[in-house]
Order: sequence, then C-alpha cells, then structure tokens
Amino acid sequence: MSVNAPESADESVRDALARAVHEADPFSDPSCADWLRDAAGTAVADVIAASFAVDADPSARADRDGLLDWALAEGTPADPRAVIGSGHALSPSRAALVGGFQAHLLDLDDTHELVRGHPSAVLVPALLALAGPDDPIDRLLAAYTVGLEVMARLGESLGPMHYQAGWHPTGTAGAVAAAAAGAHLRSLPVSQVATALSVAASRAGGVRAQFGTSGKPLHVGLASQSGVDAVGWAQAGLRTAEDAVLGPAGLLAAHGVPEEGRRAVVAGLGTPRMARDAVGSGSGARIDGSTGPAPGTAWALLDPGLWFKRYPFCSAAMAASDAAFALAAGLEGSASERAREIASVTVRMRPGADAALIHTAPRTAEEARFSVEAVVALILLGHKPSLEHLAGGSLDPLVAEVGARIRREHVPAPAGAPGLRSQAGPAAPEDPPVSGGPAGSSSPARAGSGRRDFWTEVVLRTTDGRTLTAHADRPLGAPENPLPAPALRDKLVAATGDAARADRIRSLLGVDHRAGADVAVPGTPPGTDRPTIVQLAPLLQDPPQYPDGRNPGDHHRRHR
Repeated sequence: MSVNAPESADESVRDALARAVHEADPFSDPSCADWLRDAAGTAVADVIAASFAVDADPSARADRDGLLDWALAEGTPADPRAVIGSGHALSPSRAALVGGFQAHLLDLDDTHELVRGHPSAVLVPALLALAGPDDPIDRLLAAYTVGLEVMARLGESLGPMHYQAGWHPTGTAGAVAAAAAGAHLRSLPVSQVATALSVAASRAGGVRAQFGTSGKPLHVGLASQSGVDAVGWAQAGLRTAEDAVLGPAGLLAAHGVPEEGRRAVVAGLGTPRMARDAVGSGSGARIDGSTGPAPGTAWALLDPGLWFKRYPFCSAAMAASDAAFALAAGLEGSASERAREIASVTVRMRPGADAALIHTAPRTAEEARFSVEAVVALILLGHKPSLEHLAGGSLDPLVAEVGARIRREHVPAPAGAPGLRSQAGPAAPEDPPVSGGPAGSSSPARAGSGRRDFWTEVVLRTTDGRTLTAHADRPLGAPENPLPAPALRDKLVAATGDAARADRIRSLLGVDHRAGADVAVPGTPPGTDRPTIVQLAPLLQDPPQYPDGRNPGDHHRRHR
C-alpha cells in the first residue's frame, strides 16, 4: 500500500496520513516480511529487557516506583494492563505512562537515525497497553512497524534544527507515532485514525533541558500515554481539527517544517522499491536463499534500522566508548594505578555530534550517562560502563578525577568525504549511520541518502610519554555493526534473571525465526499460526528473579 501526497498540504492531508496508517500492511510483501517481523520482535524484546533492568538500579527503581505509587492511587482499574516487571497492573493510559517512563529510565533502549531519538520505548508500552488478550502478537509487531515508520518520517521532516532549538523528538514525534501504532493495532476506521493523530499532535512535547534528569524518560511515558489516550478518545467520538499534524497550522508547521516537508511524510509510505546504493545489503544471502542485491523497502525499521545498546549511556558516546575500550588494553593494573598513567585524553568528534552529551563534569551517575568524559574515564580505568558504575548516586571520585583530564575537540569532516551525509548545523545526537535490517543480520534495505558521520577518535597521553590513539565510527550496536543475537539474548536474560523466561519471551515474539522457520510456541491456541498476547502478558508482570535469590521488586510489593 502506498499513499500519494495530495496536491496541496491543505487538501485532505489529515486523511492522507490517516489512510496510510489504516491501510498499511507491512507484512504483505514476502521479500521483506520475515525481516520486518524479526526486527520488530527484536525491538520489542529489547524494550522488555530495558524495562526489567530498572530493578537492578535502586535510584531508577525508586523513580519508577514513585510514579507507580501515584498511578496506583486511582484504585483498581477496570481494564488492567501489566507494567513490566513491577508486579502491578494499571489502566491502559497509566500503564503506558509508567511503562514508557520505565523503559527509558536507564537509557538502555534503542535509538533510530531518522527519529533522532528513542522510538521503541514510546511505541511498545503503548501497544502493550492497547492490546487485547486475544490479539495475535503478529498484529502488535505490524502495528509497531507502522508506528516506527510514522515516527521516522515525522523525525526526518522535523530535522536537526528541531533538536537544535531544544526540542526532544522522542516526545514531539513520539506522541503522534504512538497514536498511529495504536490506531493500526485496533484497526480504527480512517476517521478515527485521523482524530487520534490530531489529538496526539496537541499533546506532543518535550525539551532537552530535561536530559540527565528523570524528566527525559518522562517525555517517553507522556508520549506513550498520549497515544493510548488519543486512541480511546477517538473511539469515544471526539471531534478535532482536520489538519493538526500536517496542515498549515499543525504540529510540523508550528515547528517550521515547510509544505514540501509536510507532504513528504505521507508520500510513498510503505512502497516497496529496489535498493540502490543501499548500505549493508550488498550481495549477502537473501531470505529466500538466493544471493545478490536484496530488494529494498520503504520501511524505516529495516533502513536505516535500529541501534541497540550494551550499556546504559547515551548513544552519542558509543563510538568514543569503542575507541576507549581499544586504548584500555594498553593500560595495566588497578583503577588507581591506571589513573596514575593517564596524563590527558582528547576525544575528537564531528561538530555537533556530542549535542546530547550535556555534562562535561557530571556529579552523579545519572548525569554521567550523558557525559563522554565519564564514559571514557570509566573504560580507561578498567571498568565497564555498566549499571555497577552508572546506577543512581554520586559518581566515583576517581572517575570524576580522570574525567577532568579529558577534553573534547570538534573536527570537521574532510570536504567531499565519500558516503557521508553532510550535517548542516549541529547533528542530532542519537543519529546512527544508515544501514539495513534486524540486529545480527544482513537484510533488505531501502536506498539511503548517505550516512551520518559519527567518526570519533580518542587520543590518550600517558605520564611516561606515550601517545595512544584509537578511532571508531560504526560502534558495536549500530545497524552496520550489529550486536550479535546471543548478546541481545544475554541482555534479556540478565534483566529478567531467568534464562527460561527470557527465551520464552523471545520465542513468543518470533525472534530469530526468519526465512519461514517454525515459530510454533508451546501453548499456542489450536488453529492459530502465531501466539497471542495472553501468552506473553504473564511473563512480563512479575519482577526479575535473580539466581542468588534477590528480588529487588519485593520491597515495593511489601510497601504496597
């Protein structure tokens, strides 16, 4: 299905986007359907992992539980939905709010180049809140794919200047995208889809001043909740403006997007096309077993694809962390011994690439997640930038001491550098390079317009006079350098504390079942091809159970 933009942005623009959302059928093209399913299932599983992981950080858990306590005060909901790993259920609206907030609390969730932010932490909690027990999981994955497409197109239209101005696209584009995903999941008629998108546009927001505080993940929760509320209000018959997203006085126009950019949001939405100069597809094996260039697709889930994280810090520091890991091998001894070896460090990045890394001298572990100085210092001292060191509380004084010896330097890209997208003004921080396909695979990719340049170089000067240098531009976790499937599984296993539970979740989501592999799951209702939400929901509600018997969620159940 594809939608041609109307002749003028003033003519039925609202209906054009609503029709695209209503009619989209991402799994109808056999050339990329299995890739899309696997990529969507991988993204959902990763958000579940990021949500469960909150229990391992006392500060993040306290933030989650504070919002949860507030939400529970409304009493027993009529239509409860589980908040992942909390042991509690809330109304759909509040489950989306707390679920989205939780999913982004650790900054461990995925990012996307065109979104310039975090799509899955917005979309997945909204869809879980709106899904009925008998809904096939496949329907949720299709709705996720549609929602991500809308969010990517809105983010691309808003562009880097939107971020520069202080907006957080995860919140501004996310509210409308969550409404689109929810409307698609619930198969709303076109008129109600249009209303849901219109309502969500009036609730879109979020400013970058909140970075490094719990206000940033609250943007995610509010966007997710806005999508759920918008769907409900549309179903209730609310009447709203017809052009609140793409019209001349709508969301995009209010943020300075010209008519051409607004029309581009709906033009060709969902149209398959052959990849040309597609990065990452090359001549790899296709899902039908043949070789040669893979067919392209207009779906943003595969091209550029998602960035997945190993550690809980801003993706703008991922290239620097890879370079720092390479340099850390040249240092020996304990953290204090390593600190004595480090005279100075220079982190060289492209202008604007560090816009989200707002803390140069972080005071807390939470602020350190948005500090390239803290991340590089941790690694050079022999630590992993994991929750052990980036959980709530004050920052290790030795990390702060070494971080003070680190300075940033901005280096413009060489003129005419091949294959790199020029950056007019500061780049959005969470913009990964273009690639294609689900994590851990080569896959169909649509034609890209070049890659964003995330080249980073770290120069370490030691007290004994050595100079060590390493650079990276496609860090592990980027679509072109994806985390292997076992690493993504390990992330979910570690977060849940239960390998069997993690594997059951992944199996229900169809992860790693491309190319027509058997996706049958024990307990699937007779006569159905794919599992349903009722099988997934019980696996999400209870807190993690760690091998040593710890259950961080117990304190909250006792408190309640």
